Amino acid sequence: MKNVNDKIKGYQRGKSKLVISVVLLITVAFGLVACGNKNENQTVQTSDDSDSSANEETKISELKVVKLASPTQDGNFLESAKIAQAKGYIEEELAVVGYKPEYVAFAQAGPAINEAFVSDEIDIAIYGDLPIVTLKSNGGKIKVFAAANTEYQFGIMAAPGADIKEPKDLEGKKVILGKGTVAHYYYYQLVKNYGLDESKIQIINANADSQSILATGEADALIYTIFAEKYFETLGIGTIVNTSYDTPQWTSQILVAGRDEYLEKNPDVAKAIIRALIKAQDYASSDEKAAYKALAGEGGQIPESVYEDTYNYDTTFSYFNPELTKESQDKIANLIEFAYENKLIQEKVDISDLIDTSYYEEVIAEKK
Repeated sequence: MKNVNDKIKGYQRGKSKLVISVVLLITVAFGLVACGNKNENQTVQTSDDSDSSANEETKISELKVVKLASPTQDGNFLESAKIAQAKGYIEEELAVVGYKPEYVAFAQAGPAINEAFVSDEIDIAIYGDLPIVTLKSNGGKIKVFAAANTEYQFGIMAAPGADIKEPKDLEGKKVILGKGTVAHYYYYQLVKNYGLDESKIQIINANADSQSILATGEADALIYTIFAEKYFETLGIGTIVNTSYDTPQWTSQILVAGRDEYLEKNPDVAKAIIRALIKAQDYASSDEKAAYKALAGEGGQIPESVYEDTYNYDTTFSYFNPELTKESQDKIANLIEFAYENKLIQEKVDISDLIDTSYYEEVIAEKK
């Protein structure tokens, strides 16, 4: 990719750099980690303040640690979980039941998280549905107990000058697609429902290099997460010509999964995370502008306007509902069929052994 990178240096000069990890389903990493620094001008504490602070630190140190994984470079979560993290809901709800989070980042996304699950290095992860299905198919002992987004959207982006106005126009073109990612599932639906002749489409199997490949004209189109495409549009890299907004059954899901053994021994942790996600959806639906700000984060590289343009198709944020509804479970079942049919998994997954709605049901029962 050296030649490609050389070509785009001038193009990208002065623009914010987007770091994208797409090994599992294409995610964007953001800097939301706040650092506490000592300061020479810091106010001197009184003895009472010191005692109070020491007591608080003691309480925190006594909390049990739960290792929470995310498919990003900095440990920040995705979708509603990002709001729950930014607003402190996860810490708050975990502390109530005697736990504190340790955020573990996996820039290599799904495959790396799956390996960590197998080796018991993490307890719970919030990431894409396809790698979860893959892990379960390979014998992974995990359960999905909530969702952070049940409508993770995708789209087709046409490069400048490319004669692409609808899905059928992909024939005869060079198209960037991460094979084996959830974007692959969206492409599969396009082929199936628009009658595309795959033999006439040249697929460029690319992940994090997609931005530069499209920008330099080495591809005609990109099939990608809609959020990233909307950001690319602001940079003049291409134009979105088709989205999954009107076909929610073609979208992906960001799910919350945990190790079987851990969940059985620590059910309160699962319920605390669900409560935090419920708070996050309530926060978003009560103030959409605040939700976009929380998603963008302090000092984030992506403008709040991109978040608004991505999520404002439903300002009730119904897709942030953590409940694993029948629709959500049907989508997972369809994904399993797709993965098996396309040889992405060798064994079909028993969805009844993958999904556990009991934690959510207990949380709702407690609220009544």
